[in-house]
Order: sequence, then C-alpha cells, then structure tokens
Amino acid sequence: HEYISGYYRVSVYFLSKVLSDILFLRTIPGIIFSCMVYWMIGLKATAEAFFIFLFSIVLVSYTATSMTLAISVDQTVVAIANIFINNIFVLMM
Repeated sequence: HEYISGYYRVSVYFLSKVLSDILFLRTIPGIIFSCMVYWMIGLKATAEAFFIFLFSIVLVSYTATSMTLAISVDQTVVAIANIFINNIFVLMM
C-alpha cells in the first residue's frame, strides 16, 4: 500500500524485509539446525568441514528467502506467486 502511495520503492521494501528477517528467522535457526544435524549424520569431524556446512546451510536459507520475496514483490496474485515459487523450488531439488 505504501508503494502505491509513493512512500518508497520496491527495492527499499525488499532490502528492509530481508535485513529485518535475516538474523532471527534465517541465521539462528540455521546455526541450531547445523549444530544438531551435522554430528547426527556423522560427517567429517573437523572444524573446517563443519563451518563449510554451516555456511552452506545459512546461504541456502538466504537464497530461498530472497527468491520468495522477489517473486512476491513481482506478482500481484498470491496463487500465481505460490505456483511460480513452488515450480522453481521443485526444479532446484
């Protein structure tokens, strides 16, 4: 609504949404998940390998968030946005 009124641009909305959501909804859960799962699946027990795994998990979370926000900003119909992002995620599997 504020975009249509001319208060700010779409890029400002996108950046503020990503930055406000990045720590509590992406970074902390990614760290907790990595700490639990890495040792359970028995991957290489070195600090370097663990931090590469952690970095990869957090970056995948950031990428998925950015993609969904970019598509939601572009689409005006929620159903079309859901279909579009679901198809992209299926292709990425």
